[in-house]
Amino acid sequence: KFIGFDLIPQLVEESKFPRKKIIWGFIGSMLCTFLIYGLAVVAVGGIVSNEWIAQTDIVDPRVADILGMHWLALVIIIMGAVTCITTLSGFWLAASRTIFGAAQQGQVTRRLAVLNKHGQPWLANTVVYICSLYFCLMAPDAWINYIFTITVGAAGVVYLCVSLSFLKLRKTH
Repeated sequence: KFIGFDLIPQLVEESKFPRKKIIWGFIGSMLCTFLIYGLAVVAVGGIVSNEWIAQTDIVDPRVADILGMHWLALVIIIMGAVTCITTLSGFWLAASRTIFGAAQQGQVTRRLAVLNKHGQPWLANTVVYICSLYFCLMAPDAWINYIFTITVGAAGVVYLCVSLSFLKLRKTH
């Protein structure tokens, strides 16, 4: 769930956070990620077998229950839910920002770049909302997979366009 790293520069852009201090946001997010995932991997790896892991629905809370630490299982479940929320907000922010940026550059209709009174691209957000709602309703069991696939696909197209534009600029200038 490393999607949170891309939120840091976007949140800095929209807040009054000093740009020179953005490195601390990256370092803090990396340390938190390393701490949480590192501890989980070490803990689970020394307690259960690979076969048990393959047959279990959600491993970390079950391991906490095996150890008699039901409170830790609840903490892990809550952290997992928060991770899902932040992952979805990362998808949403990345998708709406991509549409907004494309509208600003004239690659799609400029109406998608219109901001509301809070400085948010409301029409781009509405497009992402409608697409998200469509996938949630049409693929209830695999909606997160579809949203992730579309986000990664869109990022790939954007990176390809940026790379091709760079090569064109390099050749012409």
